[in-house]
Amino acid sequence: MLRDFSTSAFKTNSVKLARVVSEAAISNQVVDLKAMFMKSTLETVFKIILGVELDSMCGSDEEATRFSDVFDEASAITLFRYVDTFWKIKKFLNIGSEAVLRKNIKTGR
Repeated sequence: MLRDFSTSAFKTNSVKLARVVSEAAISNQVVDLKAMFMKSTLETVFKIILGVELDSMCGSDEEATRFSDVFDEASAITLFRYVDTFWKIKKFLNIGSEAVLRKNIKTGR
């Protein structure tokens, strides 16, 4: 059952992604594929886990697009904690990347 739902979500978002890329190609527009793949992945995960459609790929929802960007940056900062030995101090003092992360978490709520 989960596999069927997941497959359906991936197919739906693949069709959206293909449509956006096709429309961009027809109108000779440049597309940031990395951003599009990120949005597609995020939309699929949100649909499977939360049952929510962000609709950030089509650009019709500015809030969803902004959330996607903030989520991507917050994920990168969190991953960087593994090599940043001072991240706990930065978090306590609310400086540097930890200040950005805190701001991103507030934006994501």
